[in-house]
Amino acid sequence: MSDEEIKTKDFLYNNRITLDLANKVESYLKGYKWFSVTIIINCCTINLKQTKKEYQLNSNLIIDDAGYGKSSLLNMLYEYNKKHINFLPTKMYALELLKKGSDFFTNKILFHQDLSQGFLGLNKKSLVQLDNFFTGILSDHFYEQLNYKIEARCNAMMAIPKKLFVMQKGNLFQTTLLERITMLKNFDRTEDERKDILEFIDKQPYPPQIKLPINISKIKIDIKENIFNEINKISAEMEDLNIMSATRAKNYISNFLKSNTYINKRKTADIYDLELFKKVYPYHKGTRLTLYEKIKNHILENEKSENPKSDRELIKKINCSFRSFYKYKKLIVTT
Repeated sequence: MSDEEIKTKDFLYNNRITLDLANKVESYLKGYKWFSVTIIINCCTINLKQTKKEYQLNSNLIIDDAGYGKSSLLNMLYEYNKKHINFLPTKMYALELLKKGSDFFTNKILFHQDLSQGFLGLNKKSLVQLDNFFTGILSDHFYEQLNYKIEARCNAMMAIPKKLFVMQKGNLFQTTLLERITMLKNFDRTEDERKDILEFIDKQPYPPQIKLPINISKIKIDIKENIFNEINKISAEMEDLNIMSATRAKNYISNFLKSNTYINKRKTADIYDLELFKKVYPYHKGTRLTLYEKIKNHILENEKSENPKSDRELIKKINCSFRSFYKYKKLIVTT
């Protein structure tokens, strides 16, 4: 068995439970395997025992084309995890949410199927109050208005159609809120992918049972020091890409790694968790890796390897043509 095969086998084994859950999603929602990985893992950040410095859990704004599975995924997760999940009202007002009291929010994952409907028709004052509510409760786990107060540790998964998000982003969200509800954007589908999904629907099975490993007792997970530099590098890049500040990105990535470690019944987050984050990182940017980026990444990694592969081996691994490979390799060498 080659070093590459051993590395792949180790990755699959150490992420086996997460990938099994994601494969169940894929069995019902074609094309959602890797997109769902982040949602599954970040839901389970509710398990983590954290210091005050790390207080914010991971929440996501799930952005995808209408009709492709956002609501179905949330409904599947809710069906077998009702004890830990509460759906927010379709139409939301900060004061009405406050009146639900702390018990509704404490140690809960909050779901909303269409945030464009939740904010629809609200005046500017109501939008600001709702924005402040979620900013407060997701970051500090505290919010107060009039004679009402909530203290609750929670996170959130909210969905919105891609077109409506693009149209309404400026009106609906303040920058501070989007640092607490991290955008997760599915890729635009090709014509072939849409055709495959339509054919899949004709034989679509019943929704699978997806039981999230959520524990009432909070779990402390450490991170191996040998991956700190890589975490910091990605965190800085996330700030450069205007995804979130580097400090929040580091907390977000660390939570992701720890949660995945817990899901897979390990005690310390390591390279296997980081490699999984790298696989889903493009969804946080909302773009697939271009062929040029794929070739560039493989060539640069190959140069650092103790056992570098031949060009022919790289071409087979990337699954590209000789012409494309050498066209882009020339650009990489000369830049």
